[in-house]
Amino acid sequence: MKTITKILTTVLLLAIYPTSAILANESNRAAISSKKIKQMDRSLKASNAKRRTFRNQKEYSQIKRSHTKRHRTNRQDPRKQMRGDRAHRNDRNVRSVRGRDRNSDRYRYYDDDYRYNTYERPLVKQRSYSDFKRGWYLAYLYDRASFNDRYGYHYGYFNRYGYYFDDIFYEYDRYYRYRDRVRGMGTFDRRYYMPSNYNYYGFCPTRR
Repeated sequence: MKTITKILTTVLLLAIYPTSAILANESNRAAISSKKIKQMDRSLKASNAKRRTFRNQKEYSQIKRSHTKRHRTNRQDPRKQMRGDRAHRNDRNVRSVRGRDRNSDRYRYYDDDYRYNTYERPLVKQRSYSDFKRGWYLAYLYDRASFNDRYGYHYGYFNRYGYYFDDIFYEYDRYYRYRDRVRGMGTFDRRYYMPSNYNYYGFCPTRR
């Protein structure tokens, strides 16, 4: 009886507080395995990384709105349903850029360690900090940990060639380098974030 009550309570909390539940689930998630890291490192090379076309959050928000508007327009007309479905599957916010990222799609359904479907996932925001801790650095360096910034953008798997930002694998540039990602720095605010699975590592998300 206690088990049934616990399950029902959990389901109710998920329905009422979906974002909080997702954040709680992320905070306790185990680190990605070394086997998966090796597999993705073999698949994600410099040729798979996309050069970003935005310089700040404003420009990126405009790109996101444009993608979302086009996606919804394609699906409104029943006569364009099949074409809309194809557009949805090919959209860069759902899958990686075809041709340049053809190998990495096999990992689409990895636990968050890899990526998120940004159309279905609610925003999860984390607290930002003015500097980083060594523990965070080690989690990023060895486990390729992910994090969410204070705007709700997700930073997924990364390696020496590029990093996943909001479901797209980007190459590093002079504005955002490997050393920034391995320290948990955001691309828009130049502030630092602890791994999203901070409870797994024993980190405490308190204001410093």
